[in-house]
Amino acid sequence: MNRKQFFDKLAENWDSSPKIKQTIKKIEQKIFPLLKQFFKKGDNILDLGCGTGILLPYLEKLVGKKGKVYALDFSQKMLNKAKEKFADRFVYVKANAHNMPFENEKFDGVVCFNTFPHFVNKLKALKEVYRVLKKDGYFIIAHSKNREEINSHHKKLEGLVAKDFIPTDKELVLLSKKAKFSEINFIENNKIYFCVTKK
Repeated sequence: MNRKQFFDKLAENWDSSPKIKQTIKKIEQKIFPLLKQFFKKGDNILDLGCGTGILLPYLEKLVGKKGKVYALDFSQKMLNKAKEKFADRFVYVKANAHNMPFENEKFDGVVCFNTFPHFVNKLKALKEVYRVLKKDGYFIIAHSKNREEINSHHKKLEGLVAKDFIPTDKELVLLSKKAKFSEINFIENNKIYFCVTKK
């Protein structure tokens, strides 16, 4: 089984997981208030690794009617679930984070929610994000759990995602510099993980 097959298999029951309600609560109480600091009405935002689209309606609130939200995932079945829920409210794109089908400087912001550890080549993904971001655009890596919880959870899963970790701050700073981002800031507590990089 490859990674696409792994996430395709998970798609069917993803939204019925008992953890989803808890994740939505974290988005509303912790993640969304932070996102509001970086995005505004009329922005174009990419949800990178959107899964079944749990974050999409919150990004829609941020950009308003004049903005646009794109939903990208490499799992067609995850995208199908998002489409079932939201129809044509968003632009759905099946692609890999390492090779995105967008022109340079298309987005005001890129958000990666609960997904970044799964990118096999994180530097390549960061370089792609940098390419599609406008000058002064923000790339945000957010998680509904802290780094320690995420990393220990993946260790327990074993198999394909056993080593899908959130890098240390030092590692991520180095990766961001290699991808040419100008600054990076971390907001981490015992509830969430939130990292902001700026082009």
